[in-house]
Amino acid sequence: MKKLIALILGFAVLLSTSSVPVMAAEASNDFSVKYIACPDGGKHEMHSVGVCFIYSGPSPSDPGERIVSYGNTNQCSKCGLYVGAQYCPQTYGFLGPYTMGYNIEYAGSIYYFYDGLMGEYWSLTGDSFIDGFEWKF
Repeated sequence: MKKLIALILGFAVLLSTSSVPVMAAEASNDFSVKYIACPDGGKHEMHSVGVCFIYSGPSPSDPGERIVSYGNTNQCSKCGLYVGAQYCPQTYGFLGPYTMGYNIEYAGSIYYFYDGLMGEYWSLTGDSFIDGFEWKF
């Protein structure tokens, strides 16, 4: 009987000392998008490369209406994405009306964008799309 009591007490002591203290913490469910990344990693590193003309039509043979004249063209130094905009973001701090694309037609430092505008940005911060760009000189 003494062995049984000793075994039960030993088992009780073992259980009471082997417990792991647990503390509750609030779960972080913040899975919001911080920015849209460059395909080559990180943020797009945009550098001014010239001026732009933006047309509403689909091609040089059918240009449609000229929407932007003598705007600013920036190119990502990593993935090659072009952004054509009415204003120079490095100077003014916003794009205004803009469009973008790869393989843009150009002559020297004049870039020709077709298919119209994608939108307007009057700030370089504030949403996950525009926060994915760093505008450098």
